[in-house]
Amino acid sequence: MASCTKIDGLLQAYIDEELGASERVILEQHVSECPGCARLLKRQQRSSAALFEAYSRNRLTRDLSRHILDHLPELETAQEDFETLNWRAKHPGRFGGRMRHFVPAAAAVLLVVLGAVIRENWPAPIPLMGQFGMVAYVQGETNRVDPASGKVDGTVIGAGVYPGDRYESSDASGLMVSLDGATHIKMDENSRIRIDDARTITVEKGQIYLNVGTTDRIFQVATLAGNITVFGTRFGVSVVGDSTIVAVEEGEVQVEHRYYGSFATLHRGQIVDFRRGDDALVPREGDVASLTRWARLIRPSTDMLELLAKRYPRAGVSDAGEANRFFYREYFLKNLNHQHLDSIVLSWDQDEVTEEDYCGYNVYVYTDLHEPIFRGRVDGSVFSNPKSSRFELLNDSSVMKTSRVGWVRLVPDLADGLREMGSIRVNGKTGPNEEMN
Repeated sequence: MASCTKIDGLLQAYIDEELGASERVILEQHVSECPGCARLLKRQQRSSAALFEAYSRNRLTRDLSRHILDHLPELETAQEDFETLNWRAKHPGRFGGRMRHFVPAAAAVLLVVLGAVIRENWPAPIPLMGQFGMVAYVQGETNRVDPASGKVDGTVIGAGVYPGDRYESSDASGLMVSLDGATHIKMDENSRIRIDDARTITVEKGQIYLNVGTTDRIFQVATLAGNITVFGTRFGVSVVGDSTIVAVEEGEVQVEHRYYGSFATLHRGQIVDFRRGDDALVPREGDVASLTRWARLIRPSTDMLELLAKRYPRAGVSDAGEANRFFYREYFLKNLNHQHLDSIVLSWDQDEVTEEDYCGYNVYVYTDLHEPIFRGRVDGSVFSNPKSSRFELLNDSSVMKTSRVGWVRLVPDLADGLREMGSIRVNGKTGPNEEMN
């Protein structure tokens, strides 16, 4: 059976229908047996479709031949008599010499006209297939690790960013990578990150600073200790061993512990630090500016910023006040009366189910003081069942918390599909056969 590394290098060619018959059979057999490669293929297909749609308006859709011919200078037709023609035939050198004086001028005119026409109709520059970002700043010794071959190369400004790329910095060095969707990632010295796609990265060590623009998709950061869900913001992440520190400069992020059911929402000026063995996430007010001061020294040139704006125009402005409009839905649970919340019930209109590519939802339940009660997940397949209009998510947390009222947050997970269920109602259950509104 082919290795996952080999299959990873064939996925884009498969999507572009450039594989031979034997390679295609090998890839399809591998994908049918390997869930990880199947998810990666699905993700790249979606990325290719998104790129195709995003830059469809820049594709050349008309023939320029007629336009170019219409702008060529007209040449007068000379009326020659037989006597002149005979003379030129007998003296070819003189005629050729006279013509040589006019050829450079005519060629120059033609080039100017062609340049003007092509410039007028040339589409905006677009990234190469599979590329979703660029290296915008390099200082000192920084490297890129190829995900397929493991080859290590030095980074250069303007180099493309592709799925699975790893970047690492050494002493007294820094790096900035910009991704489609107005996301800028700054790396401090002695740091290493992996970029999975335009909206997902992993911080393996060191510290980074992110400025994440608001688009129609959430941005996620993974570390050894937990996951960070970003709702359009500026914040820093520091990873030392199995310890993670998150400091929010602007906006809102949600932090989840990888090994426990704890989670917390951080706002401007808040910091949380936790490690693999900690079971609680407790945000605190802190000096965020001092933790992210190093990032101010990484400044791309004006020309590079202008190029990024042209090449990746799908940019939004971070706006924490509007985060829930783009990234999640929030529901208010009334009359819990300080009883233990056994479960929550999601319901929807059955006649709304029309497609099979509904997204799933990550579910977070809070007390009235915004303390976490429990979290869970609803797969997109639940909404695709035409015979179902209700789903109960049980509270399987060992933490016993009661509350007068509660909050439920549904965050879309586009790994299942791109379509959201339009109308979802959320209720809470606090005991047998007792459902609270």
